Amino acid sequence: MNKNLFAIMALAAMPTLTCYKMYMKKLNLFIVFALCNMSVFAQSWVDDLDFNRPKHACYINDIFVKDFIGFDMGENSGVTDISKKSLEKPLIINGIEYHGKTVVTCEKKINFITLEEVQKRYYPNITGRVIFMIDHYFIMNDVNSYKLDEDYISKCELLSSKDFDVFKNQSVFSIIRVFTKRDQSSRLR
Repeated sequence: MNKNLFAIMALAAMPTLTCYKMYMKKLNLFIVFALCNMSVFAQSWVDDLDFNRPKHACYINDIFVKDFIGFDMGENSGVTDISKKSLEKPLIINGIEYHGKTVVTCEKKINFITLEEVQKRYYPNITGRVIFMIDHYFIMNDVNSYKLDEDYISKCELLSSKDFDVFKNQSVFSIIRVFTKRDQSSRLR
């Protein structure tokens, strides 16, 4: 009788054991997938310091743009060719040294705009010191070299240093933040 009871309990537990094995396989696949995605995204992360110290000079249609952050590099952007090469001798532009050159050819007409022109167009009454941001990056140096595609600007935001507790007793400055229409899948560095 005990053997029969044990056999019945073993049969009853089989679906549970099978479900447990399937659950563990799914859990393992999920963990592997999550780790793979984390490593992919971790490799593409660029902090503000790295963003402001590019190793390659970036050009679109032979125009120096400093970085591709202000341009659509996605599937339907009109980009027809991308070439990237290392340079034997560093290229110096506006006092910044570049050890490589990335050139993008685009068949679409681009309306280039500088950060200074963005300030004049969106905030013509702002004078004095200005800190610029593009998406989530602070522009820490060489502000005059940045060019963006005017049609790729989503919106601009103006912040005053008076709005920050930490700057309350400091001389006033402005922060102009340019939001582009980019997403992570179209980022080229």
